[in-house]
Amino acid sequence: MANTYLTRTFVSGGSGTTWTFSAWVKRSGLGGEQPIFSRYQSSSYQTFFGFAGSNQLVFKQVNAGSTTGNLTTNRLFTDITAYYHLVVVWDTTNGTAGDRMKLYVNGVEETSFATDTNPSSGLASTWGNANPMEIAR
Repeated sequence: MANTYLTRTFVSGGSGTTWTFSAWVKRSGLGGEQPIFSRYQSSSYQTFFGFAGSNQLVFKQVNAGSTTGNLTTNRLFTDITAYYHLVVVWDTTNGTAGDRMKLYVNGVEETSFATDTNPSSGLASTWGNANPMEIAR
């Protein structure tokens, strides 16, 4: 089961400028990249949300080979006995750059980031378009 995941392809996607993802997760171990969801079209176009090998949470978007959005927490997530309620928000219609990507853990917005790169206004993410996506790999 270590490499199992759910794949979903949407028949038609929306604009890709607004969406929210919410899940309860429990870490199975520490270290090593642990995706919660990912959308990988190529190394040039991808969306990733999960734990980095450094045990930080990462919410990242790459468009045309450039990182166009990245929230990497300062906080480390090292408790493998805890369940975490995680919510990520992508809303590039928001006029405030710092509110276009948000990350919540157990109902509290994360505000301390090692990396905080905001996407441009109106940027569509690769998540939710008509290509395969993986959840809980």
